[in-house]
Amino acid sequence: MKIAQMVITSFISVEIEAVDKLNISARGDDGFGSTGMVK
Repeated sequence: MKIAQMVITSFISVEIEAVDKLNISARGDDGFGSTGMVK
């Protein structure tokens, strides 16, 4: 017979800010996962 169960874990609270346009990044226009290397 189980009386109680507890899970202890960390909780991270973040603030999300909605924007209309993103700043230019070092990645450029190639997007997520791009290495800039040509195969």
